[in-house]
Amino acid sequence: MNNTADNYSPTLSNAGQAPSVTVSVQNSSNNTCSAEIAAERPLTIYINKQETVTLLTLGTHPELLALGYLWNQGLFDNLHNIRSVCVDWNKGSASIQTSEPLTDNNSVINHQAGPARVSTGANPVISRTEISTLLERISDCNQLYRRIGGVHGCAIFHGAKLVYFVEDIGRHNATDIVAGYMWLNGIYGGDKKFYATGRLTSEIVLKLSRMGIPTAISRSSITHLGLELAQELGITLIGRAKGRQFVVYNGSITIPDATKDGN
Repeated sequence: MNNTADNYSPTLSNAGQAPSVTVSVQNSSNNTCSAEIAAERPLTIYINKQETVTLLTLGTHPELLALGYLWNQGLFDNLHNIRSVCVDWNKGSASIQTSEPLTDNNSVINHQAGPARVSTGANPVISRTEISTLLERISDCNQLYRRIGGVHGCAIFHGAKLVYFVEDIGRHNATDIVAGYMWLNGIYGGDKKFYATGRLTSEIVLKLSRMGIPTAISRSSITHLGLELAQELGITLIGRAKGRQFVVYNGSITIPDATKDGN
């Protein structure tokens, strides 16, 4: 990652939207009342006026989502290439201006063919206590999920300290928003841990490799391709993490006080 050590930042709009909408519902007692549900907004990303992709998102952090998508898809590595990100919800668009045009070498990662894989080269050491502390702290963050449901949460930690947390309607969106935050703020991933409420698939593991994060912890589980890729890239995968229980799917030697069954 070419980070922002020189404090460079592209020009960004500030177009975050409310995460929910209020609708009229009929409850089990046959009474009509109001309820909040998750927003779902289409956001089409344009790079130098070229349509690239349409994402469905809560819309709370559209600029970070666009930046994280660019980075995680391997479209750009240097933040200096990004001049501006302008979100217009009337058009449902995120218009990105860059200093260099997209070329064939900037193509979106093909997850079936495989990207240029970036190993973290890290050897994280995690204690059972640190994992338990992390899970306790993240439990206080899922406020939107508790209120309306229908969203996934992702976070990065430095040790057991929460660095950033976000919720969105999709696992990939939430991961990309975290990536956008890291890229914009020049945050090094090699000493961080990634937490997700959703499953750790091969696509999520690929994103973590792009972000340089060597450890992932999920409240849910993993997929077999996610495991195979994590083994190839040396990424520690911990799943089914709730309370003081967890399962180490890859990298158990980096967790010195964990037993195989997580007890």
